[in-house]
Amino acid sequence: MMKEKNMRIIPKKIRVKNTVWKCYSMPDILIALVMFAIIFILITVGDWIIAAIIGLSTVIMFMPTPDGIFYSYIIENIKFIVCKKKYIKNTESVKESINTLTSLKGLKENGLIEYDNGFFGRVIKVGQKNFGIEDIVQQNLDINYIANAIKLIDAIQILD
Repeated sequence: MMKEKNMRIIPKKIRVKNTVWKCYSMPDILIALVMFAIIFILITVGDWIIAAIIGLSTVIMFMPTPDGIFYSYIIENIKFIVCKKKYIKNTESVKESINTLTSLKGLKENGLIEYDNGFFGRVIKVGQKNFGIEDIVQQNLDINYIANAIKLIDAIQILD
């Protein structure tokens, strides 16, 4: 008798960060190697102070945090600093109108988001999983968790 093989189909459009070691990807490791090569060159030339400053900043930038590497926070903050942040509720200019960003009507104290069209929402955080390295039992557990969460949604609600 032939056994049925359980096969999971993972959509190709998801972007999971491929990590080589812990939370570091291959570009992260290459950049770290280049930085340490620069530090080595500075030490051999005799610029100890500059090498120490660059070494300390490199170690700080590559420190892992619960949501990624520290330098990613720095990049996100720089993007936030240079982006446009002033939007007005009642304006004729489409570029300055808050409605171009979202049709947000209000935020409730319990974390519920109310939209202009009568819909409600809530922000949840979903972590990433690499199904390729999990065994079939763990894959089934993860899929059951997602299925149970979807079952809790009423028929009139949508996932977006």
